[in-house]
Amino acid sequence: MWFWFFEARNKPREAPLALYLNGGPGCSSEIGIFQENGPCHFIGNNTEPTRNPYSWNEYANMIYIDQPFGTGFSEGVSEGINTTVAAAPHVWTFMQAFLDNFPEYTSRDFGLFTESYGGHYGPEFADYFLQKNDEIRDGHISGHQINLIALGINNPWIDPTAQFKAYATYAYENPYKQLINESLYEHFLNLYEEKCVPLLNKCTETTGQMEACANASLTCNTIMYDELIEASGVDFGVNDLRIGSEDVDPSETYVDYLNRPEVWNKIGARKEFQECNLETFYKFGDTGDDARSFSNALADVMDRNVTTLIWVGDAGKTFFLPFSV
Repeated sequence: MWFWFFEARNKPREAPLALYLNGGPGCSSEIGIFQENGPCHFIGNNTEPTRNPYSWNEYANMIYIDQPFGTGFSEGVSEGINTTVAAAPHVWTFMQAFLDNFPEYTSRDFGLFTESYGGHYGPEFADYFLQKNDEIRDGHISGHQINLIALGINNPWIDPTAQFKAYATYAYENPYKQLINESLYEHFLNLYEEKCVPLLNKCTETTGQMEACANASLTCNTIMYDELIEASGVDFGVNDLRIGSEDVDPSETYVDYLNRPEVWNKIGARKEFQECNLETFYKFGDTGDDARSFSNALADVMDRNVTTLIWVGDAGKTFFLPFSV
């Protein structure tokens, strides 16, 4: 499993440890490093990175992982890792290996941060870490307890039943660009209630049958996303509706940078970098993983007094989300 580690710029021996995961499923955490909160970023169409003064590693020791296997620069066997629940043990195993090799971080406060599909990853992984802590403490297994004190999720996809409906609401009511008129708004709300909700009700939590969840995922995404965008007739970027669909912001030049032979040699990469792995995406899609709700897992984590932050933008897709929990 491929990872990057960046020591805190300020007081690294005292700073907390944080793990950042991008979503997808199957999207690399290099997105986080080079486009979001990492120590380097690309300004405009520059082909070389520059120092990011707002990096999270100003005050935290940061880990970025490409997971599940096959994502980004990660290699290994990905067979069977086709749900969020199946991915959780591998991230926990990675953290155990990390703490084996860097024992100075075993007692640090630990935060798990993620985004987008991280609305699935974050609650489930955090809940899994806490369960493993209990097993270690009770003597059932050996390992390092992870001092999880914080969970943060940006623009999270947590509860599809609530959020598929929000696609239509946001498209109609957002403050920047009305994407559908009132007639279309009512049309898609009716489709949601008639076509989407009954299928989502058959896909409950993480125990829902794969076939039922896959059917719910395909139907709801087709109606509430694909057909809504087509019906809109308005040009907009799904990540920032204030710009056009062909505009790219932020720059994608970091992808070319990571695929330079000299960069590969310096970082030890052994495969071509892809921002998102479609094979992984479709594996998760075949199980209907995105149609499952992780609101109960989130509630369990919060009940364990893990400080939880959920934040969203108001001008972007992810996922047309006027949503709070």
